[in-house]
Amino acid sequence: MLPARAAESRPSNFSGDRTSLAWSLKLTERMAALVSQGDAVGLGGMLPILSRLCLCMIHHQVCEVTHKANDPRWSTTHLRLPSRQQLDPVTSVHLLTLVHSILHMDTTNLSLWTASLLLLRQLAPQPLPSLLVTRVVSHCVHVITTSAYKQQDQDSRFATASLVLVIVLDQHVSTDSTLQLVAILDHGPLVPALVEMAAGLPSSSSINNKNPTTECRRRADALRCLVGLVTAHADVRAPVLAALARLDFVHRASVLATYLTADRPTAQRDGPTQTAWCLLLQIVTALLQNDVVAFVAVVANVASVLLAALYSTDDLTVALLTERHVTVQLVHASARHLRAWQAAGMSIEKKPT
Repeated sequence: MLPARAAESRPSNFSGDRTSLAWSLKLTERMAALVSQGDAVGLGGMLPILSRLCLCMIHHQVCEVTHKANDPRWSTTHLRLPSRQQLDPVTSVHLLTLVHSILHMDTTNLSLWTASLLLLRQLAPQPLPSLLVTRVVSHCVHVITTSAYKQQDQDSRFATASLVLVIVLDQHVSTDSTLQLVAILDHGPLVPALVEMAAGLPSSSSINNKNPTTECRRRADALRCLVGLVTAHADVRAPVLAALARLDFVHRASVLATYLTADRPTAQRDGPTQTAWCLLLQIVTALLQNDVVAFVAVVANVASVLLAALYSTDDLTVALLTERHVTVQLVHASARHLRAWQAAGMSIEKKPT
């Protein structure tokens, strides 16, 4: 049995909950120590179970119940308000460091990825230690690239790691870690892997072997991560834009837009496809806002689809309202490059049918 920590215990506000912050710290510290020593005997093959217990303890500290049911699966929780936080920033960073020291040895641990996401979400935007930022980003890149090229059933891990990556790059990058991140983002495998997952179309030989819904959800997760990267602050955004230019993302985005819409109105697209379509529009909007003028060709190529969404007479749905919202943002960004937009539209009209 692990000895109790001498520091003061601060239980969460869950009814009947006896989990303390001290215990969650002691358990995570002990797991990190055993993993760093390569002590498989000390863990006794219990790392997945201990990781789930660690996640439960951190969840109890970060979240609170708004609706409690006899079956925990039907309870409703949300992040605590800043005034009701159980974790102070120093303790949160310490826990995050411990969690990623374990993930450094086992990046497949979904429970610890979820714990990392919870800790980051309740932290206020602030620079984190450069070594921690580099380690977290490296772990995220490893999971994302593994998911992209090995095509295994890792959707939950990929989605969680991509959310962790976006939060860290958007809210917690320090000036000391900028140069290392530029190298990872500009010439590393991250952006090519995301583009392959987002814009890679299924081949005829693979269509029958894959679930189309699963493929589209993976595509949406990759696009969502790209949205976070191209809308992050300038130090992160610049190497990502350079990598997209080398990958000819203008052409791939045009092909993907045609594939996702296929001249079908909003009401005839399934949920994952519609989500991916709106995320692609957000990416093109962000790139146009950053004066990547070449992407007006994508707008001109799908102009009829955009007009159909804006002037649709179908019943209003969340999907249609969301598409209209992102379409208006896209048109506003395109208007900054009106001459290029008109030229792109004329070149499409002149193409032989």
